[in-house]
Formats: sequence, structure tokens, C-alpha cells
Amino acid sequence: MKSRSPNLSFSPEAVRQRQIASELAFVDGILAKIHTSLHQGLHQKWKALRGNDGVGLRFANTWLREQATKWQQIPFSPDLSADEDELRKLAKIRADEMMQVYGKARIGLSGGALTSSPNGSGDFKFLAGLCGINEFDQIGIKCLTLKLSKVAGKSEETSAAIVINHATDKYAAQVKAKHLDGAVQRLCDPQVWKRNLKVNQFRALEHECIRLGMVNKSAACYVSNEQLQRYQSQCQRNLQILENTLAVNDLGEELTLADIVAGPEQKIAELMCRTAGLEEIARTLGYVGLFLTVTCPSKFHAQKLDKTGKHSFDNPNYDGSSPRDAQAYLCKVWSRLRAALSDNNIELFGIRVCEPHHDGCPHWHLLLFVAQEKRARTVRLFRKYFRKMDKHEPMAWKHRFTVKDIDFNKGSAAGYLIKYICKNVNGQGMTDSQGLLYKDFDSGIDVVNSAFRVKAWASCHGFRQFQFIGTAPVGVWRELKRIEGLTSDEFSTAANAAESNNWAEFTRIMQIDRKVLLKKDNGLNKYREPVQKVKGLIDVETGDSIITREREWEIVFGGGSAFDLPRNILNNCRLENQVDSLEQQSLSSPLHFDASEKKQQLLVPLQLCNFKSNGRNSSPPLRLGG
Repeated sequence: MKSRSPNLSFSPEAVRQRQIASELAFVDGILAKIHTSLHQGLHQKWKALRGNDGVGLRFANTWLREQATKWQQIPFSPDLSADEDELRKLAKIRADEMMQVYGKARIGLSGGALTSSPNGSGDFKFLAGLCGINEFDQIGIKCLTLKLSKVAGKSEETSAAIVINHATDKYAAQVKAKHLDGAVQRLCDPQVWKRNLKVNQFRALEHECIRLGMVNKSAACYVSNEQLQRYQSQCQRNLQILENTLAVNDLGEELTLADIVAGPEQKIAELMCRTAGLEEIARTLGYVGLFLTVTCPSKFHAQKLDKTGKHSFDNPNYDGSSPRDAQAYLCKVWSRLRAALSDNNIELFGIRVCEPHHDGCPHWHLLLFVAQEKRARTVRLFRKYFRKMDKHEPMAWKHRFTVKDIDFNKGSAAGYLIKYICKNVNGQGMTDSQGLLYKDFDSGIDVVNSAFRVKAWASCHGFRQFQFIGTAPVGVWRELKRIEGLTSDEFSTAANAAESNNWAEFTRIMQIDRKVLLKKDNGLNKYREPVQKVKGLIDVETGDSIITREREWEIVFGGGSAFDLPRNILNNCRLENQVDSLEQQSLSSPLHFDASEKKQQLLVPLQLCNFKSNGRNSSPPLRLGG
């Protein structure tokens, strides 16, 4: 009996449809191994390589398999596709692991087996040369290898160093702390792990989007659409938190954070006020104004633009660098340039604006003021240092560094800079004669939406958009704007300058007379590290003080209590019995915890608000004798 053959059509169209279905099934199988945010970009590039006639199918499939292999080799220990719950669980696992390492290290150093591993997998290879602390500060902790015989009597420091090295060696963790206890407690805090895992995950995903050509003028300018949606969701969550969060002081007075947090309008106003003040100082001193733009070498740019400037294509010189790599390059060159300027006795001041190219690579705009006779030397040094790397690549002399002289007779330097400030904050007010919003050159969209993409870019990569150079500290300025009705001459003079938004006069008082400084109280953060909290101002000559922050504030969420104390190496019940005797000697004091520190990132803008200390919901400033 003959078997029936499948009912297949062998017409050219049917064969073509089956072939396309087979190709798409292959693509879907490869994409299943990669994060969904990259699927669209990978699929579009695969189609471009394949071609409409399918001639490049083999090359396209090979390229797609290579991308999947690269994805699996990305140096990020958890799965980049992990969701919020998975990251939370992983953070807890790692915090528990750090506590176990700390406990076993303390036991080992007090008489146990030093080389025993907490999981039996040889994680303590570095114990052959234990690490002790050479120096530590708020930038980070630097460990130097010491011989085992040199750690006698240093069990506390050594056990902390063991934990730090374990986290660094196994997870490439970067520990930033002011002392050993703070570093270890951070590593044992699940919230710290979760925050860093989440940030690194977003940055790794964004880097892949850039590498695959998904961030450019032709696709998504400045930042990927996926990251833009994440940032928008985060802004909405932050707004909900502000609206449902109360700041309650020791008198029972309440304020919602949404009512008092400073917005973009206050930020722009302060930036423009300070810039205009610097220009006034420059005019008084006879300085010239320079507007400089510095960019990165070609290898930091994933995309290039065609001659029309409307379409982008892959840059063959791109070496896979991330935006943070490019920013690190700019910062490194800037540090060397500052040293060279100092060696040449060149003093300058101004403001730096960091903004993205269409492909997410950062570049800087600088408005600087310098003495007329040192203008040429300053430009030569800028040109020398920012064109040094890959200086022979085509058009490096033109694109790497540009400079424009500010003509004070034609307009103000602050007016020249305002468009760069507005388009990096909110884009409001940038309209033409008909009231229509201007279009951003790089993105081609209106400046309001473009500014939001720029803020999402800066948030994702952790970039500081605006930075003043060589100016007076703004902290005193903001504190002075909180008070009124002063009788002290020095306080009154500085406060009048701040109240009238006269940054030039305030700078003269601060940098020439140095009459007013911040008054700070010492305290501890939740990791028992020393911190200084601003409480008021000090008259340097008389020693008189004025308290601008008399009230103690507590953050209350939704009418509930403040945050619970996070579990750490000091209150973990499972570890308590193991290291009880050692903890009594060095780590037995209770943790200091201020609930407001949990939302420090939300409370920082409060310093920009022009609230009076003797206004609503506050008390008159408290004066202290010298």
C-alpha cells in the first residue's frame, strides 16, 4: 500500500513563503536568547543584511548568531533579561553571601581555618596574600596586598578587606565608602545590591542598543525608546512619591514634597543668574569670553551622519565604547588640561554643559572667561590636549575642538548660553515669532520632547549636565536666600546680594573677603559613616552663627511610619552568635538612622527653593554668640 505524500504545493510562491517562514523561525529562535528591547533593532539589521532578494541570507544569519554569542558573553553576572523581582531576590542572595563571608572571615581570623571557602568553590584564593587597608576616603577604598604574618592584631580590618575583595573578585563590585565598616555594611545591604544591579542592567542594555545602531538620528535620538519609557515611568513614580510623602518637623508642621520641591524653572533661573554674574565679573576684570566645544575621537561614536546630516550609518571606526567610556575620556583629558593651565598660571572661570550627540556619545560646551593676554595660550592648550588622541584621523582638526570669541558689544555671553541650558532642562520658552517650538537640530523633534530625551540620557548614564568652574560655593548662596531680617553687617551684605540675585557681588564677598561660611554639624549616616549636615552660617570674623535649619524633619510616606532599619551585619540574627564576641569589641554600637536619608535624592532639590526661615511653617532664625 502506497503512503500518501504531504499535500504540499511546489509553486514558486508557495516555496518562497515556506522559505520565509523558515528564515523567520530561525530568527525568532536566536532572538529568544536576547533581551526583548533589542529584538526590533536586531531584526531590522538582519533584514538589511539579508536584502530583499535574499542574497545576503547566509551572512545575515552568521551575523545574528554572533550577536547572540556576544550577548551571552556580556560581563554582567545576572541575566540582563531579569525583571524587578528577580533582581530583588538576587540582591538578597548576594547580601546574605557577603554576611556569611564576613562571619567566616572573623571566625577564621580568631582561630579558625583561614582558607576555608563559604561555598567550597575556592572563592578565597586571595587569602594566600590577605589584603589590608592602605588608605580609604570618600572616593573609595584602596587595598594593598600584605603577607599573612603582617595581619596579626588586625582581624577587624582584614576581615572587612576580605569581604571587599570577595565582592570585587567575584562580582566586580565597586565599593565606595568612608571607612571599612561602611563598605562592609553596604555590601551586606540588599538595597545597595539591588540599586547597583538595576543601574548596571539599564546601562548594559543601553550600550547594546547603541552598539546595534538603535540610537541615532534615523532611529531614536540620544537614547533608546526602551530607556526613554523606563525614564518616563520612573518620573511618574517619583511624582507619585512626592505627592504622597510628607515632611513633618518636630513641631508637627507638615509639608508635601510635591509642594516644595524645586522644578526646572528654578533650575534654569539659578543657572542663568550665576552665568550672568560671571559675565559681569569678567567685564569688570577686562576678561574675554570663549565658547568652546570639545568632542571625542571617532572611535567613541557608534554612528556617523551623511553629508546631508539627516541620515545615519554605522561608523567603521567604532570600537564598542560606551557613553561612560567617552565621558571618562573627556574627564581625563580635562584633568590633564587643568594641570597644564595651572603650570602656565592661567586662571579661568565659567560653566561646562554636557550634552549628547545623536548617537548618545557625550560632548562638552564650555563658556569660559580668561585674561586677554592669556587667551591665545589657553586656546593652544585646549587644542593640544583635546586633539592629542588619534590626531591624524580625518577632520580631527575641525571637529575635535572649536572655539568662538564672545563679542560683548553684540550680545551677552549668558544670552548665548541660554539655548544650551534650556534645551538640556525642559525646552520651555524656545519658540519662534509665531509661538511655535523650535526643532532640535540633532533629533528633528521639538525642543521640549528633545530635552526630555536628553534628561533620560543623562539619568541613564549618570552624567552631570551642568558644572561651574572656578566660582564661589553655591551652598552659602542657597542658605542666605532662606533668611531675612539680618542685623550682622557681613551676613546682611551677603544676604542682600543673594536676595537681589547679584551673583557678581556675592562672589566678590566670598572669594575676596571670605566672610561667610556654612555651619555644619557632624553626624552619622545609616552605615555609621561620618557626615556633615548643614545647619546654618558662620561669620568668620566675629564667630557669630545663625541657624537656618532649626527644625528636625522626618519623612512620612502615605501617613505611615518611616523606613524600617535594613538588615545588615550588625542586626542579622543568624550571624549574631558566630561573631558576638568580636562584635562587642568594635561593631556593637547601634546604627544611626535618619529616615530622610532614604529619600535624599528627592530632597536635594529643596535647597534650590527660596523659602524664608521665618515664613510659613517655620520659625525665626536662631542666633548664637561667637
